[in-house]
Amino acid sequence: MTKRMLDNHFTDCFSSVEHTNFYASASDQIFKRSKGEVCRKIGANILIDDYVLHGESVISEAALKNVVVFGDYPWNKNDILLPGMVRCFDWQSTIREVERIASGE
Repeated sequence: MTKRMLDNHFTDCFSSVEHTNFYASASDQIFKRSKGEVCRKIGANILIDDYVLHGESVISEAALKNVVVFGDYPWNKNDILLPGMVRCFDWQSTIREVERIASGE
């Protein structure tokens, strides 16, 4: 589903798709990685995610300094953000934040 959706809506925008298999159960015998591992591997500069735990992972494992916590969901609305994290409630503010980070402000 993800690959097909990306091909349909974002043709030629991405050079690769990385999966963490985060929601696979322990009995699935499947290779799982943290988003911190993936961000370190690909040299990411920013993570946009709706789950603060993933932001914590990239800050500690990938030394990433820019994490956008997206949305106001039951699973993230009461979480405390670490330094380097900013919360954005919609895509317009997310785009502005990414542009701010890219400009070096």
